Amino acid sequence: MDRLEMFRQLNGWMVSGKQDFQDRGRHGYGKNLLKTYLVEANIPEDKVGNRSVGAFLQDIMSRESGSVRFTDDPTLWLLKFDGTETEHEFYLDTGDDRFWLIHTTSPAGESDKAIRGLIRNNLYLDSSWVPGNQLSDWLTDLGHARVLTAKFAIQTGLYREGLLEDEYEDESLLMRIGASGDARVRWAEYASLPPLAKSLALWSARVVRTEAGSDAKITGDITASGKFTSRGDSFSLHQQMTSVFRSQYKNLVENVETQHRISWSLNRESFYPQGEVAEIRFIDSLTRDELVSLLGSIFNSREPYRLYGNPVERAGSRFVIQAVDLHTAGKLRFEISSTRLLVYLDKSTCGNVLVRLLTNLQHYSDARLRLS
Repeated sequence: MDRLEMFRQLNGWMVSGKQDFQDRGRHGYGKNLLKTYLVEANIPEDKVGNRSVGAFLQDIMSRESGSVRFTDDPTLWLLKFDGTETEHEFYLDTGDDRFWLIHTTSPAGESDKAIRGLIRNNLYLDSSWVPGNQLSDWLTDLGHARVLTAKFAIQTGLYREGLLEDEYEDESLLMRIGASGDARVRWAEYASLPPLAKSLALWSARVVRTEAGSDAKITGDITASGKFTSRGDSFSLHQQMTSVFRSQYKNLVENVETQHRISWSLNRESFYPQGEVAEIRFIDSLTRDELVSLLGSIFNSREPYRLYGNPVERAGSRFVIQAVDLHTAGKLRFEISSTRLLVYLDKSTCGNVLVRLLTNLQHYSDARLRLS
């Protein structure tokens, strides 16, 4: 097995799936859509080499009741989750040693469960998290945006597609906006309406990508947690889409780390700080009760924020939190008041924590929030 063989298998799966749909008017039993997950891996330095990555994978897959198979390509791995009913394997692409792509043709419920378990049970892995404003901007390079979906205050969980209506809160919102042209134009119109502005948080987009000079075309559904689901007749176009997205996400996280990691440098006989404090300003000032409620949801060690900390109240209803990111155990400090949230990243803390925080604040607090 190498990359060429993977390409042939997945491309063949997409082509046969499209033909099956055309013949039946629907997807036949077992003809699942191709899915790809973007996963961030922060493996310790003693596991950087390919052989060590293999050992790392064997360790985590054994804990997931699964297995890993080596291939002829040192950056391509085959994963098997024994707890699933399907016989489908997962193709893990570690061509970028930090930002991994996992391809699979298994049913959505099983693949979501497998990747979710892989991430939740490992300190060094996390999904990607893309703030709605970033996702909207990136669509220009991914394809033609035809359908956009907003999800606000709905506890669906990472990669969970089913929505339990009895768990909807009063302020929850689920809205799908389609257009024959660029759906972002209609989206902007709705987002400008005061009743919707706070709750219109972009969660997923359906884009159409074509290839110049040929009839090849795919339709892909992309979520803010880095999941791609594609239908069409070209794995090449699917690869282009996921590769562009991975590059965009990589730049986002690395820019956060370059700009917002706080450290000290020695200049002759004095120290001076490097890095900027990350700031998120609240559009509407929070009451003390609202602030306490927000702190309780952010620092409870649970999904989706994955942060642990004990808020300490200072004068003027200002809270200070020494926190730990449960992805990589990175350290960071928060100062939160009724008007703003300040984040001090440690010099080695993963920048993923900041985009994860902002993405989920947009989906559970206010879609208008931005990193200042």
